[in-house]
Amino acid sequence: MATKHSNKNINSLHLKSAAYLRLKNVQITYSFPASIYRKLGMTGLKVYLNGTNLYTWSKIDNFDPETVNASGEVYPQQSVYNLGVNINF
Repeated sequence: MATKHSNKNINSLHLKSAAYLRLKNVQITYSFPASIYRKLGMTGLKVYLNGTNLYTWSKIDNFDPETVNASGEVYPQQSVYNLGVNINF
């Protein structure tokens, strides 16, 4: 007599690597030389660009590896970019 197999049996058939790499935060700052900002009557001048949740490398598509939901079906991580200027007089 043949035995029926259940999907509840423990096996590795549907296992995938959940390894991932996420670029969460990056900030780039440029300080202008004194010769430039002194001509404008400033004591300092900086420009910066930063970003959050920029990219995730993973072998599993449409899945957030940091979620607590086992299905991984959550609203996608939003990428945020900021550009700013720091001027000192």
